[in-house]
Amino acid sequence: SASKGGGDLKCNANFVGMNTLLQQTDTGYPTINGIEEAIADGSYNFVDPSSNSSAVLNSIAPKKTINARTQEYSGELSLSKGLFNLPGGTADLAIGGNVRWESLNDPNANPLNPSNLGAQYAGINPFNAKGSRWVESGFFEVGLPFHKMFNADVSGRYDNYSGNMNHFSPKVGVNFKPFDQLTLRGTFSRGFRVPSFAETGGSNVGYTTYQPTDQNFINQHLDANGTPDAYAQSYSLGSNTPGNPKLKPEIATNFTGGAVFRATKWLSITADYYYIKKSHYIAPNPVGTASVADTWLSGGTLPEGVTVTPDVEDPQYPNASRRPGLINLGYINTNKLVTDGVDLAIDATTRLPGVLHNIRWYSHGTATYIHSYNHHI
Repeated sequence: SASKGGGDLKCNANFVGMNTLLQQTDTGYPTINGIEEAIADGSYNFVDPSSNSSAVLNSIAPKKTINARTQEYSGELSLSKGLFNLPGGTADLAIGGNVRWESLNDPNANPLNPSNLGAQYAGINPFNAKGSRWVESGFFEVGLPFHKMFNADVSGRYDNYSGNMNHFSPKVGVNFKPFDQLTLRGTFSRGFRVPSFAETGGSNVGYTTYQPTDQNFINQHLDANGTPDAYAQSYSLGSNTPGNPKLKPEIATNFTGGAVFRATKWLSITADYYYIKKSHYIAPNPVGTASVADTWLSGGTLPEGVTVTPDVEDPQYPNASRRPGLINLGYINTNKLVTDGVDLAIDATTRLPGVLHNIRWYSHGTATYIHSYNHHI
């Protein structure tokens, strides 16, 4: 239906369904148990590796297959209509809503079994993520052409995630064009990001070199010459970043302001200042793995939320203290992350000369100056 000074009411509905299956097969990665057993029973021929049978190779490096799956089903309905006339044109309104379900199941190709650490593979990244959730959203946008030289756009979105996470995110943008060659623009908005499935229900393990320094621990692992044995020497210490289901969403405050200068018909220059602040910024626990390992070996108190998984025992001194095998740090909500800077862009287009006149040459260059980037823990 039409209204005076407005326009027709437009309705748009859509549905999206996505189901992605990924099968990943890893071959050629040995397990710790496989290597130790091959050395112990002499089944692997180190002198002539090409003579080893498939059965021997498979016992050392068994094939590992995982199946990952992601799903998303989303339905959205939106309405738009011109409301009334302003000096610069018609004020437009759009409203809508969205409901979706999303899930992820990405199994760990190299899971950690504390009772059988030797079952782990050497070289396979032990990453996993899992979770599912419902999301309901409502949104609106109003275009306000107050004048042919000045217009504004006001929008907002409300998101409600299962797990009691919700937020309203407004945005206001303005454009001022005093003459054809210059446009001044600016935006202010609030952002909202819920933790990812990896940050709430996954894990990711990396390794770093660590040298035990606790003298009491070292004294328990001295060889006959009074020298620390291999168990008390430098080794690869694991750092696990497991998901934290208690994470809060990040809330962002964003501002941009700048200008577009069209020097000629073929050349334009853009410069924009940006400011971004993310409160409750999600990051891995910044506590150092070495300091946690030192504290654990000395019997000290670990930081809140941090745990240590002991390594396998020392083959020479199985009853001695075990070294840390895995430092479990996890994700946390830090205070905030604040950054600002300037984005620059130059665009040029022209036709090639002579017989190539029908070919248009386009050039684009960008540069960013980061004035500050501060992570406040």
